[in-house]
Amino acid sequence: MGSFHTYFEENMNSLDLPAPAQLFGNLQTTVGTLNQILAALEKFGPRVTVIEVARAGTKLEVLAAVGAISAAYYAGAVIGSLAVAVRTAVREHGRRRGARMKAR
Repeated sequence: MGSFHTYFEENMNSLDLPAPAQLFGNLQTTVGTLNQILAALEKFGPRVTVIEVARAGTKLEVLAAVGAISAAYYAGAVIGSLAVAVRTAVREHGRRRGARMKAR
């Protein structure tokens, strides 16, 4: 029997990513992550590929694009891991509740 955080952490570890101790521990981290993603979208557009940026962009632009892609990937992994943790916690709760109901 685990906890929500345990399920979240296990899923992040299965993706070989570190699980944050606190989800976006402070506002600056959240704003910085979103800023990277939005700046890349504004500069390159939503349909540009990584290869197009690598060929046409300066080294700084390529680095910015890689940073935005990394931030988006990590944010997606966190969202997916939250979904897995919720599903697992709800199932676990249902099993425990079912066991208590049978015991009555």
